[in-house]
Amino acid sequence: MDDEITKEIDEEITVEHEEQDLSAVLKKLREKLKTCEKDKQEYLLGWQRMRADYVNAKKQAESDRATFATFAEIDLMNDLLPVLSSFDVATMNKAEWEKAPFEWRTGIESIHGLFVSTLKNRGLEIIDPAIGTDFDPSIHEAIETETTGDKSKDSKVLKVVERGYSLQGKSLKAPRVIIGEYLENKN
Repeated sequence: MDDEITKEIDEEITVEHEEQDLSAVLKKLREKLKTCEKDKQEYLLGWQRMRADYVNAKKQAESDRATFATFAEIDLMNDLLPVLSSFDVATMNKAEWEKAPFEWRTGIESIHGLFVSTLKNRGLEIIDPAIGTDFDPSIHEAIETETTGDKSKDSKVLKVVERGYSLQGKSLKAPRVIIGEYLENKN
């Protein structure tokens, strides 16, 4: 393409040189040069915009894939939490649990441990508030209050009914707790 432009300019110079004076030819060549430089700059800017758009689109696609993977992980965890809660319910009554055959208990505890370990390796965190900690409505779900005459147990976790779970800092299920409510006249 450059060769064609050069050939065209040479022909014009020859023809125009014969017909006009040299300053007029130079003026026309300068105008063509300005037009070519302007076109070159527009093409360069267009190419740079397209390249930036491509880089941005690539980054957005990577971000979208990561977001999708996170949501898929959260959905999977939400599907598995009832299974984990079932293990907790099965072992909650210690007296009954101890009556089960030792080999059976050992097997269930082994499966439970493996299951919990796998979920933790995938980022699941168990929220198991300690008895006596302050009730925090942003973390805990109070399902019941028990009146108490002990002022130190007011707004404290008295019992954990169900543990909670979070994944990558996002709460999946709040721990369900019973909290104390101080009443002065409690006997």
